[in-house]
Amino acid sequence: MRKLLFALCAPMLLLCACTTAGTTSISDGVSSALAVARTGIDATAHAFDAALYGLDVAMDFKLLTPGSDQAKQIAVLGRKVQAALNRADAAVKAGNSPGAKAALEEADSLISQFRSMLPARSTTGMATPALAPHSRAAILARAAA
Repeated sequence: MRKLLFALCAPMLLLCACTTAGTTSISDGVSSALAVARTGIDATAHAFDAALYGLDVAMDFKLLTPGSDQAKQIAVLGRKVQAALNRADAAVKAGNSPGAKAALEEADSLISQFRSMLPARSTTGMATPALAPHSRAAILARAAA
């Protein structure tokens, strides 16, 4: 049933992915750099969400067995991605643009590794809505179980 629901809803996901960015007033270079970092965090988190959808679909279609060595490695890598995103977010909140940039670069690298470990790229070319933090954690926990 879940597979059927996913197949029926996939076209609608394309419509849900379009969002409009809010306008902010940026008065100096520091706040501009932080705004760019915030945008980078949002884009990287969305890329991670798309990869997590791919992981979830791979497990649903039995391309990856939850609890297998590969699934556990993917889950560990996913937790590292989430930690890097959290560090980037904390750096932006603290006004540390260089720290946010370094954490984002780490997260981007880890997401590439994460995607390369997936048995199928089920979400390539498909827009996906953002996942809530508890949903991210649930998908990773399912893989590691």
